[in-house]
Amino acid sequence: MESWKNKLLSNAGKEVLLKAIAMALPMYAMSCFKLPGKLCKDVSAMMARYWWGEEEGKKKLHWCSWSKLTKHKDKGGMGFKDLQDFNKALLGKQIWRLITCPNLLLSKVMKARWNRPLIFSTFNGKDAEEILKIPISLAGRTDCSYWIASNNGKYTMKSAYKMLEREEKAQQQESSGKGETSCHVQKEKVWRKMWGMDIKGKLKHFLWKCLNKALPVNELIYYRTRMGEPICQVCGEGEETIEHLMFFCTIAKELWRLAPVQWDGIEDRRGNFNTWWSELMEASSKREGQQHQALTVNILWQLWKARNEKIFNNKSRNPFDIVQKAHLEWIEYTEVQGTGKLASRQETSASNEEAPDDTTNSNTMTIVVEVSQQKETKTMGISIVATKDNKVHATWAMKDRSTGDTLLDYAAALKLALCKISQKHWPAVHLLVSSAQMVRMLRNNKTTDVRLFAQLEDIHMFKALFMNCSFSLVANQCNRLGRRISKYATSLAQDEEYLSPLCQMTQL
Repeated sequence: MESWKNKLLSNAGKEVLLKAIAMALPMYAMSCFKLPGKLCKDVSAMMARYWWGEEEGKKKLHWCSWSKLTKHKDKGGMGFKDLQDFNKALLGKQIWRLITCPNLLLSKVMKARWNRPLIFSTFNGKDAEEILKIPISLAGRTDCSYWIASNNGKYTMKSAYKMLEREEKAQQQESSGKGETSCHVQKEKVWRKMWGMDIKGKLKHFLWKCLNKALPVNELIYYRTRMGEPICQVCGEGEETIEHLMFFCTIAKELWRLAPVQWDGIEDRRGNFNTWWSELMEASSKREGQQHQALTVNILWQLWKARNEKIFNNKSRNPFDIVQKAHLEWIEYTEVQGTGKLASRQETSASNEEAPDDTTNSNTMTIVVEVSQQKETKTMGISIVATKDNKVHATWAMKDRSTGDTLLDYAAALKLALCKISQKHWPAVHLLVSSAQMVRMLRNNKTTDVRLFAQLEDIHMFKALFMNCSFSLVANQCNRLGRRISKYATSLAQDEEYLSPLCQMTQL
């Protein structure tokens, strides 16, 4: 790291270098051994020194702690890894291999050393209720290991690291006696919007420094080191704070008067840069607001560069030239980005035209599934309505035990529906689902709930029995019959099935 040329890279470049190289180098060792805490701190200190820079062998001022930089970007950090948590997450992958791959030589050797007593006990009423909620696989699958911190049940270093972060945050909140407030949620929203802006990486890092009071203006340098003077060297009319530099300096006042973008209604917020920026972010919901916001960042950046030229090179730039330079760079960037996005859209459009249409056809049977829950009796009513060409071909009304969880009950209903209609030998079916969340899980086959994962696996097993089986969201007004049948089913003593012409069921 000492041989890397610090001065030749922007903060965005140093971020990429540290994450892609410095964080990758110790990965092999950390995936096999637990490194000493002091070694992790020494490596972190080396990366911190490189991040903040050195000059003539002397390290520059570190404006934020390394623990601050290891926070996620949504939390105001830079997204660097905490090496000790990173080490734990990598070692966890070895434990996962021992559990999921019992035939490995390493697994056999290690398990022969472990103490695994078998526990036999009698279940009480509460435990029995929980056991009854466990979904039973219709495919007869055996038990398996499931990592609850990921969407697909597989262990990943990323999911383990995030889990360790959440646990550490919960411990800090518990020790301080403070929970997460709406203010914290709002700050995370501001950080997400900032990092998601369509601007250059170096401008995002510049903003990050401004919002974290890490921009080396005279006032911050003086109160951190007691060196120099806090007075603004451009106008000499006050302390050079971030707010003074950006809004109240003589050159800044003239610059904003000439700027092509104005932010009416938030002038009184300029006394605090973070508050002013938060108010400005609220105007980014529309496309025009986002463009004006990006141009504003370019103006702030050019104002900072003009300040540095004055202090270090004694060169003055007039406000009009600063605005013109910011506007020109913003236009050049948007033109380059616009060309790339247009080509991407054209490629996507072409690929969509080539993709086959997987919509329903005249031979497809439409299946509507609905569930009604009875919390008092812990039961649920299931309705299955099969239609084709606007005619009802079959309906089922079934009663089953409710888990108390809406998604789990709906997954169980879909599994039973597929089991029933598979006996009719319909080649193509299209299931209309009333839960948008369930539709997303069916299409992505991802969930963090191990019980839902087992249900989804069974659903996809039944899906393979049909030539074509698809899922989509049903409109509420199209499912009145299904809701009436599902409510009726909660009072049934046994399941009922009706075939055409369905006179009795359609009267419900």
